Amino acid sequence: NLVPKLFVNLYNSYIKGDMSSAVKLQKLAYKVLDVIYRGSADTFFYNVKYALRKLGVDVGYPRKPYREPSKEEAKEIDNLLNWLKEEKLV
Repeated sequence: NLVPKLFVNLYNSYIKGDMSSAVKLQKLAYKVLDVIYRGSADTFFYNVKYALRKLGVDVGYPRKPYREPSKEEAKEIDNLLNWLKEEKLV
């Protein structure tokens, strides 16, 4: 999981009945998924692995037919990771 802290906090908020926090965290989760799933089906695995490598997790590289994210997609992922770090979610 790319952002386990986010999903653990989301789950805990829901279990506690704190729907306001749960909804806020769910919206953050959608933001993460929007960036990672952006592009096409042939970039999803590469996007995840790219992001994890940027976070210092050596997950290697996906095999063909998956392709690297474009420079634009990589920049979006980098911006997302910087934002997640600022929010202390990674």
